[in-house]
Amino acid sequence: MLRYHAAILDDVMVMTESEDAYVEDSYNFDRKLRVISVVRRGHYLNSPFFNVTFARDRAGKLSVTPASVQIVARQETSLHETYFVDWPLYRNFAQFPFKGLVSFGKHVAVTHQCAMDK
Repeated sequence: MLRYHAAILDDVMVMTESEDAYVEDSYNFDRKLRVISVVRRGHYLNSPFFNVTFARDRAGKLSVTPASVQIVARQETSLHETYFVDWPLYRNFAQFPFKGLVSFGKHVAVTHQCAMDK
């Protein structure tokens, strides 16, 4: 999912899954298309969903917030898998594999669409 207004990209949601985990990453951008924060919502098979927030630190690196560190610790204490929290993140829009499907000019425009399997 891609949300924007005028020529400004607001956020992108990327869904990822493995054999035993599912994750939704909601990326928020600044005007230079750098990722400023990510909310990762996910779960391991048969475990509850939980959210973890990553925010850009002073060095420009996306790091788990202190509140999210506590959330992960509670999940681990409850014996829920949390390995998907460490899955890689994109640092800016140029790293997204589908970046070529979106153009930026006077307005943001989706230039190509992916065909869905029927």
